[in-house]
Amino acid sequence: MRLAFVAESPSYEEMVVNEPLVGPSGRLFWRMLRMTGLARTDDPPLGFRPDMKRHGLRPLLWARKDHFIGNVWDTQLPDNDMQKLFAGAAEGERDGFKETEWYAPNYGWLRPEHRPALDRLAKELEAYAPDVIIPLGAGALWAFTGSTGITEARGIVQFAQRVSSGTKIVPTLHPAHVLQDYRFLGVVAADIMRAIKEAEVPDVILHKLTRELWIEPTLGDLDLWWDQYGSASMLLSVDIETVRGQVTCVGFAADAGHAICCPLVDYRAPNRSYWKTAEEEVAAWSWIEKVLASATPKVFQNGLYDVSYIWARMGIKVMNYRHDTRLMHHVLQPELPKSLAFLGSTYGKPPLPWKLLRQQSEEKREA
Repeated sequence: MRLAFVAESPSYEEMVVNEPLVGPSGRLFWRMLRMTGLARTDDPPLGFRPDMKRHGLRPLLWARKDHFIGNVWDTQLPDNDMQKLFAGAAEGERDGFKETEWYAPNYGWLRPEHRPALDRLAKELEAYAPDVIIPLGAGALWAFTGSTGITEARGIVQFAQRVSSGTKIVPTLHPAHVLQDYRFLGVVAADIMRAIKEAEVPDVILHKLTRELWIEPTLGDLDLWWDQYGSASMLLSVDIETVRGQVTCVGFAADAGHAICCPLVDYRAPNRSYWKTAEEEVAAWSWIEKVLASATPKVFQNGLYDVSYIWARMGIKVMNYRHDTRLMHHVLQPELPKSLAFLGSTYGKPPLPWKLLRQQSEEKREA
């Protein structure tokens, strides 16, 4: 098993000794390796890294000797702010470096002087040939995927698209984040454990589900889906989307692989209705009412909101509301975030970060 841990950039302590992750974050990282069974527990031999003896780092470096530890950028970030590596649109236009491949969401375009670091990282990883890479933090995630949404992406197994393209990655939070919020210590350790499991089969994402999603149904599709999947399901997942006092769509999942969305609002239509006629929309609402009134046990995320909302706005009762993922998660881990994105990446195995499952070109507008 060959694991590569890639952080963003060195801290002051790391610049002094020219070793990644050896400051306060590095010592917490050492603890994470011990928690997950990845750290060596024997003493370093006398001849190991004598240059680090005066820094007291020989035990730390020996404990993680079996793994690749590196950074995307090899110099400390100005004011420890990754934003300062990137330029806005005006500077990029003026100096002519607004290539799409160097764009980072919410940051801008990576300035040319900081780009060679990614080539250096690619060569280091090519020489090491890891089974799985664990990007630590938003900057590392961007280097491998082009995304900076580490809170949405952590724990989700995917393949690198940029540096080390095709290598399996399991992103997680940087240890510095955990130093500021210790609630996430177990979360990051769990992500590392997932990476260990995924390293057993480097070329395939384990337990990846095939999903069948019905997203632009006709009235006939609604009935067909219910007859084939919904009516026979042991548990029905329900999610209601709302905007400004209006239900925009209702989603149902009969199991892990078959789900349907019943749209009600369509911003592409002149009247913003998904259904062509008022009669069709009434029929769609009747179908939703039938499903929600069925005896099949139902599970929601923060369902008290959904159940009360659709009753108050549409007069539709939800029968046999049995489970709530938000409440069950709160019982297990009351200190952790309760969002569906966090729950999905922690307990499930979505193929992409939650917010990336929809097309990036879509606009989320208010009615």
